Amino acid sequence: MSKFIRMEEGDQLAEKIQKIAAELNLTRYVDIQPRYLKKPMRNNVGGVWKWNDVSATLTNRDNTVVVGIYGEAFDRVDEETQDFWIRNVLSQIEYDFDKDKISIIKDLITIPLSVYQNYGEKAVQKKELEIHTINMLLEEEKERKQAEKEAKKASKKKNKA
Repeated sequence: MSKFIRMEEGDQLAEKIQKIAAELNLTRYVDIQPRYLKKPMRNNVGGVWKWNDVSATLTNRDNTVVVGIYGEAFDRVDEETQDFWIRNVLSQIEYDFDKDKISIIKDLITIPLSVYQNYGEKAVQKKELEIHTINMLLEEEKERKQAEKEAKKASKKKNKA
């Protein structure tokens, strides 16, 4: 059973999602399919999912991303908050031009409410530093492995000569 409900033609939230996606230049490379979520996600009002290989094959569209939102939460907040939430969800979508592929990034800042209440903005800054540090370490590891691979290749060439 699907966790999504199709949004009807002319749905205000669907139009808002498409409008913000266009402002973020996502619609140039990504087919955004807005949907309602049948039930709320844990600690999130929405999320993004790439179509799986079967769906992409059946529809002949491999650039589709489903943007699911929990409508009841959106009904309870003002326009500014709705726009913020939509931008936050859409910011997970990234298009890699080099690989010609869509990625869903999950390095989002999540902080327990009790930690935020205790540390305030400093908690957000420290969490951001955590994400940047981990990404930097992962990149360094990737570069180290690439250098080892190239050194091994050079060594094999040298031994053949």
